[in-house]
Amino acid sequence: MSKNFNRWPEHVNPRPDRTASAPYNFIPLPEKVVAAVGDACDLPSHDRYDRNKHSGYFEVLLIAKSPLYVRCPLTIKEFLRQEVDSENEKKLPFRQQVKNPPHFFYTQDPAIPVIPGSSLRGMLRSLVEVISYGKPGKVGKQEKIFYRAVAAKGDDPLKGPYEDIIGRLGKNVKAGYLIKKGEKWHIRPAKRPAGCGWPEKGAYIRVRKEEIEGKVPGLIPFDSNQYQPQYHAVSFEAAVIKGRQGRYLKIEKIGPVSKGYTYKGVLVCTGNMKETGDEKTKSPRARYALVLEEDINASLVKINEQAVEDYLDALTPFQTEPPFDEKMGCLIEGRPVFYVENNGEALFFGHCPNFRVPALNQAENRASTPLDFLPKALRRPEDIDYAEAIFGFTREGGEIRSMLDRGVLDKEPEQGDKRRAYSGRVFVTDASLEEGQTDI
Repeated sequence: MSKNFNRWPEHVNPRPDRTASAPYNFIPLPEKVVAAVGDACDLPSHDRYDRNKHSGYFEVLLIAKSPLYVRCPLTIKEFLRQEVDSENEKKLPFRQQVKNPPHFFYTQDPAIPVIPGSSLRGMLRSLVEVISYGKPGKVGKQEKIFYRAVAAKGDDPLKGPYEDIIGRLGKNVKAGYLIKKGEKWHIRPAKRPAGCGWPEKGAYIRVRKEEIEGKVPGLIPFDSNQYQPQYHAVSFEAAVIKGRQGRYLKIEKIGPVSKGYTYKGVLVCTGNMKETGDEKTKSPRARYALVLEEDINASLVKINEQAVEDYLDALTPFQTEPPFDEKMGCLIEGRPVFYVENNGEALFFGHCPNFRVPALNQAENRASTPLDFLPKALRRPEDIDYAEAIFGFTREGGEIRSMLDRGVLDKEPEQGDKRRAYSGRVFVTDASLEEGQTDI
């Protein structure tokens, strides 16, 4: 094997214009897994010493070359205090709350910090996986991958796929109102501006902020430091104006529905894009989205059930805060929603016109997970790499089923079978602070 190592991928420093900014991007996936043994049954047994193998220990001095912190767990007394008196705990200053102890990990004396052996063992295993061309560790199969590429540059690899879905300048995006029937979600399409004889080509009206700010009771303007997403039911009057760039729609009067103006709809106020600015920064947003009232003559559009499941699995903290639902995000009956229809179903949807879309797993027509991007050849459970041979492993039910389905196993391994689980062959003790340290 060592003769072939010169042909294995090696780290190459990136060009100055290709420097990676995300951690761990510099570790490439192996082209194939280097196996420690041909079969799990060839692993050494734990009930005897093998004369042809070695045993012993390493004593190692660790030097913290950069700041290091391992949080200390709660004592039983602290845990019980937190559980029994949770309401009063929340009222205490930050550092006095049990959940925020600043102590470095210790076993006996808080003044003597310790790096737990479990942390060191995990670090060693990760390094062994990398340097021995092992299988990547646990890769998530629950997290759903969503993205959006609004105003992305031409060389952005997500620009094309995103525009394929929502269309150039969002021309594929439609608007409507959410309706729930049993456990299924549907959308009643909203009236389109063109249906009112207006020059707006999209599914909703893009309203300039100067036309409405200060005129809708309760509306928090984009530039306000208290801004948050909002929905406002409104009535309004509009007129078609001829300008230098052609005909356009102008909102002449607007207010609550009680004003009784001719046209009705819901003003959708999404993010103001000031997340990275300070209090004095002005919002780059210049327009609100005004969704017209329901088109009662339009047929309901069913939301794809898998699309709903993927959306709920990928809710961000922002999507669980008011005015959204803590568990359902923007899926609130009667609320406006933006969507893209595909084969008679709403396959993509969100609370704003430029909503996030899933990175689709085309084979299963669902949102992709990180595991989908890991080649199957690098995650075969029958391959025992050096990290597993040294630190041990336990095969999950799905891994055993995979081996059974592919004929690698003829029956499910029993308890004690090395193909089912294997204990580690190394033990890592805690790292205790050397005496005489003055700057910890």
